Amino acid sequence: MWLLDSSTIELKEFASQDIPDYAILSHTWGEGEVSFQDMQGASEETYQTTGYEKIRRCCSQAASDGFDYVWIDTCCINKLSSSELSEAINSMYQWYSDAEVCYAYLVDVPSDEEPGSKRSAFARCRWFTRGWALQELLAPSTVIFFGQDWVDIGTKASLQTVISKVTGISPEVLLNGRVSRMSVGQRMSWASRRQTTRIEDTAYCLMGLFGVNMPLLYGEGEKAFLRLQLEIIKSSDDHTIFSWTATSTIEDYERGLLARRPAEFSNCGNVRQRVGTGGVSPYTMTNKGLCIELHLIRMYDHYETDGNRNFRNYAASRYYIPSVFQMREQGIYLAVLNCYYGDSSVQRSGPLGIYLKQKVGDSQPQDVSSVLNSYVRTYADIAENIETLTNGGMKRTEVYVKEPSYVSNHRRRKQVQCPISFYVMNVTMDGSGYALSKAYPETRWTGIGERMQLDVLSPRRESGGALMFKNTREDGFLVLLSIDFQSTLHCDIVTSIWSGIDLEEVAHRRSTDDDWSMTDTYDSVRCDRVQAWLPGGYVVFVALRPGCVSGNRTTLIDITIRKEIKLEIQR
Repeated sequence: MWLLDSSTIELKEFASQDIPDYAILSHTWGEGEVSFQDMQGASEETYQTTGYEKIRRCCSQAASDGFDYVWIDTCCINKLSSSELSEAINSMYQWYSDAEVCYAYLVDVPSDEEPGSKRSAFARCRWFTRGWALQELLAPSTVIFFGQDWVDIGTKASLQTVISKVTGISPEVLLNGRVSRMSVGQRMSWASRRQTTRIEDTAYCLMGLFGVNMPLLYGEGEKAFLRLQLEIIKSSDDHTIFSWTATSTIEDYERGLLARRPAEFSNCGNVRQRVGTGGVSPYTMTNKGLCIELHLIRMYDHYETDGNRNFRNYAASRYYIPSVFQMREQGIYLAVLNCYYGDSSVQRSGPLGIYLKQKVGDSQPQDVSSVLNSYVRTYADIAENIETLTNGGMKRTEVYVKEPSYVSNHRRRKQVQCPISFYVMNVTMDGSGYALSKAYPETRWTGIGERMQLDVLSPRRESGGALMFKNTREDGFLVLLSIDFQSTLHCDIVTSIWSGIDLEEVAHRRSTDDDWSMTDTYDSVRCDRVQAWLPGGYVVFVALRPGCVSGNRTTLIDITIRKEIKLEIQR
């Protein structure tokens, strides 16, 4: 472990058994931070940086408090050494816990402000939004907060009320540090509104909070958070790790049992384990998915027994919730988790339930006792509070829930916004006589070079739009546009139209039924580049391409008609 001498501001390395008492700094990174290499050969330029001034003031405060050494993350880790970086990140929670005192420097908080005042800069400071700062708040027994000019503005104990309100962490946990007594879901909820610069750090900054260790693999993206959860379930049977709710309608129609990111635990601040329920069977990850025993409720049998719905929060779903008969046809069950929502350790409500869908292809779903025990989580934005739990239609079943393949995708996932907008940028008619005649939906169309919007209706239904072009001879064609529930745009051309054609019917039937076609020219293949022959030797080309308008991601559309010569070979 490298420490800074508080008097000389020089680095010194200590073996783990020889580490002296030290103070530790918590802060948010900014411009001009000083690295380990900068400290090894400090120049006059280094001394003039804001980062070095922060180091100097921290060392001065530690020396005045009687500490000979200080640890600061910017300059006490050799980040060029992968082994030292891995050791530091895996040990960081312990290092903050072992420190005699933690100085939390808040660069955006005036020292003359009252931290407990309404909308104070303290409550809104950047430090409370950073992922790494969570362990730096919880691990040390003493945290002293300093304003932007290094004036003491309070401690974790004296400011416990405002800190608890900002973070959602109870004062008892803040003061006694017994985070292990809180459920996994509650601990995840504390990190749900925090950010890190690198995606992988959303997982790595939580390792100490759950007492797990794992190798660092920068570049794995969101898979790091999956690995964190797998490490947690190796030593925990806490079902609150499954109580997350999805935040994106489009991406989350079929999921596994594990969350994609901490933000999906934002509603888990009061979720707790159930006690006195006869224990929880062990579960583990296999090559078929997470193998776990759960009580499954066959929705049809349950409602047939009770005659009414005993589940709340249906209106909270962004999905269309099917009838119980449709659930039966789709093989959907309610899986009962061994946890509940509550403000105390005394259970006052029923258990939580999540929806699982049987993966049996297109055949009729079989009974839950079937060997076909592969499932996915569906309607993932709901964790039901089951008010009345009956034995009707409920069986304890071993299921395999496989994580979808997206967890290994390293690409940055873009937040999908609804409605989807696209712009018809260029329409080139080349003297063909064609002109835009009609558009659907009319209320979402503002003209060439302007915006047209389509809604993503649901994971079961796509949204369609259409542009009709005609010439003076009433020859015409349609440009069909569709957006599927994965936010992918498609285009197509229909060259055979008739008088009185209903654009709404054509657009929606095209976007929802691949087997339906009006003419032989109506190709069911979806793509972003299409062309078709028109009367008079013209060809129409339609092209979609990603673009940006007014700083917003969108799709640009070019429609071109030009004269082509058909070459016919006579034999």
